[in-house]
Amino acid sequence: MKQWRVTQGKLLAILLAMVGLAVLVNGQAPQRSLAAGPRTFYVANDGSDHNDGLSANQPWQSLEKVAATHFQPGDRILLDANSVWNGQLILDGAKNGEGTSGAPITLGSYNQGSTGKKAIINGMGTTADKNPYHARHLSNLNLMTGTVELWNANHWTIADLEVTNTAGDGNRQGMRIGILVASDIPRDYPAGNDAAAVQQKLAIFKASHRTGITITNNHVHNVDGAYQSDLILDQTGKLVAAGKNSGGIIIVGNTDVTATHNVITDVANEGLRNDANASVLPGGWDQYSFQASAKTVFKNNYIRNSAGDGIVISASENGTAEYNTVQAANTMPNSKNKAGASKNFAGLWFMGGEYNLAQYNEMFDIPNHYLDGAAFDFDGFAAKGVYQYNYSHDNSGGFTLFMGDHQTDNVFRYNLSVNDVKDVPSPALNHLIFVVSGKVDGIDGFPLFNNNTFIVGKAVKNLMISNNGQTGIRFVNNLVYAPGGNVPRFVVNQNGTKRPVFTEGRLDHNLFYPQALMDESHAGTVDVSGNIFADPQLADAGAKPSGVIRHADGTFDRSELAAFVPQAQSPATKAGINVDALTPAAVKEKFPISQDFAGKPIDFQHPTIGAFEAAAAVPVVHKDNLKALIDQALDAKKTDRYLLASVAKKQAFDRAVVDGQSVLADSQVNQATVDRAVKALKTAMNQLDGQKIAQTPSTTPQERASKHDVGGKKKPERDREDETLPQTGDLMVRGLSMFGVLILVSGVFGSLYLKHAREK
Repeated sequence: MKQWRVTQGKLLAILLAMVGLAVLVNGQAPQRSLAAGPRTFYVANDGSDHNDGLSANQPWQSLEKVAATHFQPGDRILLDANSVWNGQLILDGAKNGEGTSGAPITLGSYNQGSTGKKAIINGMGTTADKNPYHARHLSNLNLMTGTVELWNANHWTIADLEVTNTAGDGNRQGMRIGILVASDIPRDYPAGNDAAAVQQKLAIFKASHRTGITITNNHVHNVDGAYQSDLILDQTGKLVAAGKNSGGIIIVGNTDVTATHNVITDVANEGLRNDANASVLPGGWDQYSFQASAKTVFKNNYIRNSAGDGIVISASENGTAEYNTVQAANTMPNSKNKAGASKNFAGLWFMGGEYNLAQYNEMFDIPNHYLDGAAFDFDGFAAKGVYQYNYSHDNSGGFTLFMGDHQTDNVFRYNLSVNDVKDVPSPALNHLIFVVSGKVDGIDGFPLFNNNTFIVGKAVKNLMISNNGQTGIRFVNNLVYAPGGNVPRFVVNQNGTKRPVFTEGRLDHNLFYPQALMDESHAGTVDVSGNIFADPQLADAGAKPSGVIRHADGTFDRSELAAFVPQAQSPATKAGINVDALTPAAVKEKFPISQDFAGKPIDFQHPTIGAFEAAAAVPVVHKDNLKALIDQALDAKKTDRYLLASVAKKQAFDRAVVDGQSVLADSQVNQATVDRAVKALKTAMNQLDGQKIAQTPSTTPQERASKHDVGGKKKPERDREDETLPQTGDLMVRGLSMFGVLILVSGVFGSLYLKHAREK
């Protein structure tokens, strides 16, 4: 036995030694592999560039360290949200690496806490001439400069950053940007614009394509960029117009980009746009651009106080702008900038692209009045695009612009304008729609403008302004209502001195009220059939909803617009026509539609005029029988049939009465519910089983009902009197119980005493 204990001890010692060795080997400081798997790098003001950066306890310190590092797919570079950097961060795909579709490289923040705090990068007024990355093939790219720049890269995400770019002195001399993403062409374009040269340019442009860029949840503000026509020095020292190259978030070149949930405030010039620099495109913004364009998605962004445009999608194919809010774009002071050029800025617009869609966007409080300064715009060389379900209100520059220049097969439908246009001295500026001639394409060059609702404000002088060449229009199923009695002219010339006449197209099946809104602005060849001149009977045309997009969850609260829905009895109800034959085939295939602005199915054969299908008719509900029956029931509660009824029957009757009263008071109840309540109450009344008995002078039905009954049978008077006194049996049981307790207690004490006596 002793030998076994010794052997057991030895074995135990060996096992303990082995365990200790394993702990010693595995307990050493972990060695991080720089090549295996995605990594997370941390950067903080209190870090050091001598650290490996691979933990929040060993962060890097500088943006220069980030810019000098090559990253792998899936890597994350996280900046401390409690830190601030003053300077510029320039990243390049060739030097800093690229992600993949499933593993992008991410630049973001950590230590954000519950409030979503963001790391801050202040550009401090960046300049392009200090950066070798701006020595590019294209003429103006070398002038563009951002606080955060990403060049020629695929699959990067820029998220959760707060970015500024101001020198603090009001100096706008640089084409400054908050976040710049650019793809450069690999070599210079050949000279000339003949067919062969254009094809070579397109091939070079396509070779520059980049994809997988996401810019999300950033706050970009206070960017002091140059205004459109500010004169600035180019790379040769020559003064050139800055153009629309500066602003909040700018994407240049053939780059697929998704920008979501960004807040952009107080920036010059542009808020959020792609292809700000036309020199990137082969031939500029023309019919060749969209043949090699990128895909652009701008979703759920909020832009306020951009000096120029709010949102622009240019040279993009299959682009989408949805659930965005633009407040107070076009805020550049005075009607012209210091270079003397007019301000052609809008809230949201398309140019030089195909199959672009704008929906569920809100534009409001745009302060300036230039002709080309509306909330929405189909601009030159924009084709096969759609604006739908957009809301514009309280904008000085009007509702929308239709530009000419090969702008074909576009549709503007189911949009809402409320109280747009403010009063200014020039009558030519107080307009809702600006139509620029598209003579190259004839009547097909003008958008189909159908099923829109205009709530015309008092400051509107003209529904439309046209230039001298405009001759056609396609305006169908639109509701134009001036609740304040304002009767602006339908169309005037651009300078306000001449009233052009529409000589081709359609101006039919609209509702104009007052009737004077549709004046003599058309010739006999224009179809004006089916127009209605009557009060549209909207729910509340004076409503002023604002801020209808909930950016927290990315939804558009369409219920806020219920005030502009025609009532069931409105003359607009089912008064429109089917526009299927007028809608371009490419648009019908790419952007099918089934619902109105409120999400209600469209009656295509007989649509309601305007952006909303009419409210459903409220059926007449007859409640007279129910009311009379409730009155009878209340009277019945005073009779023997109720008072002497069994408890169950009374309870069923009472429930039927209460339910009937609730139905009677419900203003939204339908006839079927009323009929069920009547039937239930009748049944409960018929089932009351109280029996009449002969009355004596000394008793009433109420007194008799108050006497005790069980199962509907009266107890003998003697029994009820005896209930008030204790009975003999009760006393016996109570006494026996007490006696049993005394016996039990005595037995226990007796047993204990006998045991004690025996032990002694």
